[in-house]
Amino acid sequence: MSVVLPLIVTGVSTVFPAALQLPLLPDTLCLRYRFYPGDTLEYRIEAQDSILIESQAPLLRERYETLLLVCDSVGADGTFWLRFIPGAFLARERTDTLTSFRSESPCQHRIVVLQTDSFGQRLKGGSSEQAPTVCPGGVLQLPFLLPLSPRCVRIHESWLIQDSLELWENATPAPRFTRTSLLRLFPRKDTLGYRCADVHHVTTGKGWFVRDSTLSVHGIVNAFGRLLLSEEGIPVWAYITEEIRLGLWINGRLHEGLHYGNVFFRLQARRPAQKPKAP
Repeated sequence: MSVVLPLIVTGVSTVFPAALQLPLLPDTLCLRYRFYPGDTLEYRIEAQDSILIESQAPLLRERYETLLLVCDSVGADGTFWLRFIPGAFLARERTDTLTSFRSESPCQHRIVVLQTDSFGQRLKGGSSEQAPTVCPGGVLQLPFLLPLSPRCVRIHESWLIQDSLELWENATPAPRFTRTSLLRLFPRKDTLGYRCADVHHVTTGKGWFVRDSTLSVHGIVNAFGRLLLSEEGIPVWAYITEEIRLGLWINGRLHEGLHYGNVFFRLQARRPAQKPKAP
């Protein structure tokens, strides 16, 4: 059964400095995402959330999830059509002295399709879920696919990116997020059997989400993270820690809060596209 998704242009980005390429040196890397049609990447996600809303008891949550990233096609312009499918889910939640377990998520098996370029810039996006939905990580959890520099960079060199994007993987309708990220390339690392570039980033920004006339959310995000990108352009491991200062408008009343989150993404399996058998 095919799924038809509405696709929306997600925004524009600005990269500093200008893409003036200097001569390549031995410690220079050209960072690119590279996916091939039919590639399926399976990630294991481990996360911890701490959410405080005014005088209420804090909610502590531990999440364990799987995520499939499937490359459906590569356009003639080199852009990727990627499908994100959340799979297994388990959460342990504690409020005051009460502990509960959840084995289902409102976003389980919810398909998100993104068109991105090889630097991670989002061009279009859409979701198979049309009803208002919020995923367990909240509306402003940062994506693990970082924006990469369009010019080759040397070890310990930094670059600044400012952009605006829609976080389709977090909620329907898609939250809007405007960010400024300072990224820096560190020496290569060996992990999970891959030789990887090590990219660190500090990100700040603001976002908003409007479910309907009774609920809207705005937030200010401060975050740090890392991405290990294999030499062939596959995201192998990522980490994000963030503080989100929240404002929730519920039935016209403002409730302020904080959301602290730590999220780990680990490549668990890679299934390359199968070549057609000879007749």
